[in-house]
Amino acid sequence: MLINKFRLAEGKRHRRQRFAASAVAGKLREPSSGLPKANGTGGSGLRRPPLRANCESQDLELSRMNSCQLYLASSSPRRAKLLEQLGVCYRIVKPEIMEEIGDGELPAEMVLRLAIEKARKGAEMVEEPLPVLAADTIVLVGNTIMGKPGDRNQAKKMLSRLSGKTHRVLTAVAICQEDRIEQAISETLVRFRHLTEEEQISYCNTDEPLDKAGGYAIQGLGAVFIESIRGSYSGVVGLPLLETSRLLSLFDINCLGNRNNGLVRDN
Repeated sequence: MLINKFRLAEGKRHRRQRFAASAVAGKLREPSSGLPKANGTGGSGLRRPPLRANCESQDLELSRMNSCQLYLASSSPRRAKLLEQLGVCYRIVKPEIMEEIGDGELPAEMVLRLAIEKARKGAEMVEEPLPVLAADTIVLVGNTIMGKPGDRNQAKKMLSRLSGKTHRVLTAVAICQEDRIEQAISETLVRFRHLTEEEQISYCNTDEPLDKAGGYAIQGLGAVFIESIRGSYSGVVGLPLLETSRLLSLFDINCLGNRNNGLVRDN
């Protein structure tokens, strides 16, 4: 009785070993369905449907590459993200201009001039006769323009001036195509709550203020300082979508009827 049990166990062990060895050697076959075999069936006789996912994604990418509608003349990832909300297909150029206020120039005149200069400079950098969109943003406390802080100390001074006050944010948008220029400007009132010394220092230590006009980011951690806003949120971020969509329509780019959505990469 014990010998029979031992032989039965040994037989099962040998069968498991043979099964594992044949699987490693690739000798296992799918059960036959009785149908004739065909190429690409894996031996089952059933033809699998072709996989289209990769082909469709490649076709979509090629279509987008051929459907670029405009250029964005900006190195700002925030403006690029806002433009993607409108569903347009775009490429990026990065013009460099001198951003200084002219003698006797009003803030609204300055921000419009800079947006136009960026758009024109961007148009000079591209070969295709597509519209080139650019924008510029400034923050005003009274009539004083608050630029981008160069370090944490400058950022803290700006926050101290903004604390407990209402300031203005002006963003101009310009679109250039060959000799044609269209422009618009957005004005928004933003009120800060009172900021403690500790809050100002802590925020500056995040380095978020360093590349932002006025020394804060409404779309980032700086949002916790904002008591109220009257106007365009996207304008404060850097690209007022209402004004931008209106300008785009003048160049036959309909945001509502067009969902290409996003950056066209050249690589």
